[in-house]
Amino acid sequence: MGESVPATVSRSAFFIVFSDLDGTLLDHNTYGWQEAQPALNLCKNRHVPIVLVSSKTRAEMEFLRRSLSISAPFVSENGGGIFSKVITLRSFPPGPPSIRGSGNIPLAYPIPI
Repeated sequence: MGESVPATVSRSAFFIVFSDLDGTLLDHNTYGWQEAQPALNLCKNRHVPIVLVSSKTRAEMEFLRRSLSISAPFVSENGGGIFSKVITLRSFPPGPPSIRGSGNIPLAYPIPI
């Protein structure tokens, strides 16, 4: 704690933070996140997505995401659910020529979260 973070980072660098909840981002006894708030603010100010990963259910995770103002994808139930606003799938192997076109067809399916 208390270490300074460089003000500049290479433009080609891209960061993602993955965090567990209980006892990591959230206080083990109070489930508060006040201790983590400076780090959450830093990530938000630098546009670093925070992907929450937990054994909690989807409903519990959605509540916490709203409370923490986190909109990145999340992983619930120890990996049993992975949720994102849009999932992109590619046809593999390519479908028949009538739908294949010149190669794989990206399909996007919105998932409300």
